[in-house]
Amino acid sequence: MTDTKQQEPAHAAAAALSPAPSPLHLAASATFTALAGSGATASLDGPAMTLLRLLCLCSGAVLHVAPMPTFNEIRSAKSTLNYHVAPYASTLVNHLVNGYYAGIRGDYTLIVHRAIGITLNLWYVVTFLKYCPPARLGDTKRFLRQCAWVLVFIVAELHFLLPVFGMERAFGDHLALIAAITGIAKAASPLATVVS
Repeated sequence: MTDTKQQEPAHAAAAALSPAPSPLHLAASATFTALAGSGATASLDGPAMTLLRLLCLCSGAVLHVAPMPTFNEIRSAKSTLNYHVAPYASTLVNHLVNGYYAGIRGDYTLIVHRAIGITLNLWYVVTFLKYCPPARLGDTKRFLRQCAWVLVFIVAELHFLLPVFGMERAFGDHLALIAAITGIAKAASPLATVVS
């Protein structure tokens, strides 16, 4: 039998080497999996964790198909009516950023979830462009170009600026912060339809 006092320093040394997740890292995740590493759900494991992950993924699936009635209305009217492309484009940007984040983390469940979101939101944007009236097509394309520039800036910031300034270790925190910001933009984007 080993002495527990001899094991304690080894555990303390191992705990000191493992970095604690930052608040930015925790705030960025759109699903429960980021919280799982924070200790906030340490009492949940096994079937309870699986059930909670499943509930999060199911709620995400509902959000993926929520725009379907709107797009059925757009297709039947053969016009985008008074809708704006902002909710669909910002959701696409959010899924791209969070899909990259899930890929970095190696969470295949989230990768699949985000891939479905990317596919559906690409379809929403293409359908929107197809039925957009010519008078609004220029503004719609301008907004989509701005979203593309946001993605270019994100990639440049993560893969060029951070290494140039010697901040490679902050990559995960920056990506998590960007994921949180795109999530907020996604949540606020329906206001564009209300305003127009």
